[in-house]
Amino acid sequence: MQTQRDESNDLSEVDSLKLENTRLMARIAELEQIVKEKSTLEAELKQIIEENAEKAKLRDAELNSRIMKLERSAKLEQKQNNRLENGDNSSEDHVCGAGRFAPNIHDPVINQCIQIIRG
Repeated sequence: MQTQRDESNDLSEVDSLKLENTRLMARIAELEQIVKEKSTLEAELKQIIEENAEKAKLRDAELNSRIMKLERSAKLEQKQNNRLENGDNSSEDHVCGAGRFAPNIHDPVINQCIQIIRG
């Protein structure tokens, strides 16, 4: 009888181990799926980061270009203001307020702008 009981205990222990093995195999499959999803998400994030970096470079280049244009415009306007302040009126036929250039046209609106500038 002792051997039958030992065999029965051995079988239940083997069954328990098989059950535990099945549970662990299922958990391993879950973890492998998680790793796969993580790798996919990392690849997607890397792509998004690279795209955003490229967009930022383009935006920075555009903003730098706009800044340079504004600085040129400000310098040009300052030159015109300096000429007017120093009494150099030779370019007044080409300027109408705030450094905006107009063709050499004499009409009442442009003349009025020139009169306003002269004060």
